[in-house]
Amino acid sequence: MKKIGLLLLMVIIGCSLTGCIYTDFSKRDMELIDVKVYDSENNEIIGTYKNYYSEIYDYTNVSYNEDIIPLNSAAPVENYYVIDAEEGKSYVVKFGFYSRNNCDLTKIIFGVNSKATNPYEEKVECIDIKNYGDNYEVTLTIEKVEMANRLYETIAWNDGKTEHRFGTMGSNTYIKGVYFNLPSSEELAC
Repeated sequence: MKKIGLLLLMVIIGCSLTGCIYTDFSKRDMELIDVKVYDSENNEIIGTYKNYYSEIYDYTNVSYNEDIIPLNSAAPVENYYVIDAEEGKSYVVKFGFYSRNNCDLTKIIFGVNSKATNPYEEKVECIDIKNYGDNYEVTLTIEKVEMANRLYETIAWNDGKTEHRFGTMGSNTYIKGVYFNLPSSEELAC
């Protein structure tokens, strides 16, 4: 019994020292690595990657208890490619995916919302996929961006047989999708 306890203790110490507890092995199968956005005339629109929950999300309507003790946990970083867009305009978004395990990619499922929530207001399936070895380029055409469909998040991918979910795990950084920043009516009045 002592030997089993000692072995278990060594495994726990070894895992904490190597950091293997936080390694997200699903990123080997399929990972979103790049997002590019183009207008209707095929001009690239330059944006920036931003952490949605720390830089974009509006916390003014969120209530919380001031007695909450912050946890000392390594939360994942979920970045979105943010561009300044015009309401009612069309855009083409090219998502770059990488598979270290050379998995097939036949379909991507996007959750569409005005903000990152679950369940999504709408789901969009995209099969416009080009294969370049271990890399894939997925092209999504958005006919008309409105306040209700400003966020496109990758939620699942299909290999032709099985649907796999994109998840997150602490201490990892992810690119989750694209966010169209639309000016509010107050900004338009200036």
